[in-house]
Amino acid sequence: GWNSEGDYVAIPPRLIWTPDIVPYYPARVDSDSTFANNAYAYLFDLEFLRANGYNVHWVRPANINFHCDIDMSNFPWDSH
Repeated sequence: GWNSEGDYVAIPPRLIWTPDIVPYYPARVDSDSTFANNAYAYLFDLEFLRANGYNVHWVRPANINFHCDIDMSNFPWDSH
């Protein structure tokens, strides 16, 4: 029978709607590899949702590089 703690249905990512979101000021974003849709999503049942607060688990790899200017002249007595 179905086990809510471990049973799931694998879903191809192309069947899941995703928003077109890209960070405002990334140093580099390669959209094709950064937001690859090659990992399956896993759909769990309502009992799993009630116990864990979610019923879709989808881990998408993301490679985003950022560059931030930081003033360290008052370190360690500064605040950010």
